[in-house]
Amino acid sequence: MSQLDLRQLQQTVHSLRDELEKSAANIEREVQKERAKYADEIEQLKTATQAVRDALEESKHEADKLLQQTQMTMENENRQLRDTASALRDELERQKQANVQSIDRVEQEFGKERRSLQEQIQQLRDQLEMKL
Repeated sequence: MSQLDLRQLQQTVHSLRDELEKSAANIEREVQKERAKYADEIEQLKTATQAVRDALEESKHEADKLLQQTQMTMENENRQLRDTASALRDELERQKQANVQSIDRVEQEFGKERRSLQEQIQQLRDQLEMKL
């Protein structure tokens, strides 16, 4: 091989090396661009995911709050209904006792009236028998 051939080969190797280095640099730049692009997308997705998590947490918090308020309202209504039922039961019992007492008084008065009438009837019979 001649000196000239050797130099041409060396220049070709250098040219190929330069081209390979340029190609590797270009590929590296493209890779960096893609990484940056995907890094932005990933960051946007992370931000969106966090926003969804926050909204979900807020929604859960609101649902829990609403559930607690509903439970408290229902408990208050139930308590009021129990109190009303108890008051009505007590009033019914008082009315029942008052009715029983009224019936007892009427029976007593009726009994007295009956005895009085029986006594009068007896007196009238006795008088009638004496006249006969």
